[in-house]
Amino acid sequence: MRRLHQAIVAVCPIVGVAVGAPGDPESVTIDYAPEATADQRTAALNVVATFDWSGEAEATWRTGQEVRRAGLLLASTDPIPVGVRATLRVIVDHCNEQFRRIAAGQAPEPLLEADLLERVAEGLGNGLGLPVRPGV
Repeated sequence: MRRLHQAIVAVCPIVGVAVGAPGDPESVTIDYAPEATADQRTAALNVVATFDWSGEAEATWRTGQEVRRAGLLLASTDPIPVGVRATLRVIVDHCNEQFRRIAAGQAPEPLLEADLLERVAEGLGNGLGLPVRPGV
């Protein structure tokens, strides 16, 4: 269980943790790192004793992990996330323009692949897709 492992590591250096029967604190075995102090070991045992084994707690933790990973992806300057963000921005801008056209009683215009690629390439050259840093 990664969630239990992370909770223990937050209070005590360990090598690993094994869970015999989920929900049974008595079945948990902690392999402490040599540098773990007595207080840290006590804190680790307290984590196990008070750990919430419920499905709801697991789901909440997983959601938090997904949000964290999404935040890292959104802040990434690696080429693939930058390209994906630039492409999505071009598509969203095109959709918004089509909504405006429709609201004005005009026919929508298609976004051809060649146009999409050209607009993305142009946008990338202008920094489109780079992470937005508030206050910068």
